[in-house]
Amino acid sequence: MAVVNLRRLHHWALDPREIAQRWITNLGIPLKNPKHELTKLAELFHEDSWWRDMLTLDWGFHAIHKLPEIQRQVGRGTGVLRLTQNEAGVWKAYSIYTTQQELDDFEEPLGLRRAEETIETMSGGLRKGNWIERRQKQVEFQDEEPAELLVGAGQAGLNIAARLQSRGVSCLVVDRNKRIGDSWRTRYRTLVTQEPVEYTHMAYLPFPRNWPQDNPKDKLADWFEAYASIMTLNVWLPTSVNSASDDDAKAQWTVTLARGADASERVLHPRHIVWCTSHSGEPKIPTFPSQDSFKGTVYHSSQHHDAGHDIAQNFYENGAEVTMLQRSGTYVTTSEQGVLMAHEGLARGERVRDRPHTLFLDGLTAAGFALDAGVEGSGLFRTFITKAAEAGLA
Repeated sequence: MAVVNLRRLHHWALDPREIAQRWITNLGIPLKNPKHELTKLAELFHEDSWWRDMLTLDWGFHAIHKLPEIQRQVGRGTGVLRLTQNEAGVWKAYSIYTTQQELDDFEEPLGLRRAEETIETMSGGLRKGNWIERRQKQVEFQDEEPAELLVGAGQAGLNIAARLQSRGVSCLVVDRNKRIGDSWRTRYRTLVTQEPVEYTHMAYLPFPRNWPQDNPKDKLADWFEAYASIMTLNVWLPTSVNSASDDDAKAQWTVTLARGADASERVLHPRHIVWCTSHSGEPKIPTFPSQDSFKGTVYHSSQHHDAGHDIAQNFYENGAEVTMLQRSGTYVTTSEQGVLMAHEGLARGERVRDRPHTLFLDGLTAAGFALDAGVEGSGLFRTFITKAAEAGLA
């Protein structure tokens, strides 16, 4: 844990790693004995310092300013710190960021802690079957009920299921689609991911090192399907939730599921339900006055599996006269510009507004399209957060 800002150097023969390691070692003293050593924190932090912590110090997210009381850690984590010298030349922390990676007494079975799956180590031995026989019973939950029910077999549902199962928590993932990955397969034909591949790894099974930066939807869907198989996740397809009610006294839910082509019912009693159905999975279809009297066809873009511009272009290329109505301004960027902002912006430091994509935006404006650069021109990310918050999604 060391990122050192070398400012105000008294001489050039300094070793940043040695300085950082000495500071980290000194930080360990009050953390190990907080009741008696907290006063020593003043020797390590500037008066106007910051500590941003995510679950490392306690069960919360904190932005600690000006040395309040620091509680004992609950596990192991990683961090980044920035050290600067004070007037006396003493190296102190100006900012530190820590994040939880592993909890005490709940370590994951990784590396040397891998679980064994031999007949001798399995409960009940061969009497309860070999691995595949046990697996068939497990996925059907013949001998027990799942402690956790996850609704949605997309990235979130599969990731959470893999984490829970690794810790020995029985869980079941249900999805109304016929195949894992169909939430991607059923989208528009030219869809590819636009996030850096480094942001989208799955738990325990990262993408291969030669995996492309932008993934076609069907390729990614097949990866999710393979992931569920490799990680031996319990998934029921196609399965929908008909009803769910909680029982506080028993600390459990009663959930009625409709499973398979015949929609056969199965009632389960999980302790928790985790909704992994995304924030925009259901179309929001408006209605208009006199819509019933319109003699043409009215349908939502979700039926076309495309967005407005794509649909308009498709109709235009097939000889139709197209009119697009716009209620308010839209933030627009090109795929090249998106790559710059998401992948390269911090490293290259170029001003996004100076890129050639302004010609593209000028063309939209000339055609009458209303653009929106965000609050005070803040751009894509603040626009997304603002709009999501307004819709109750953030």
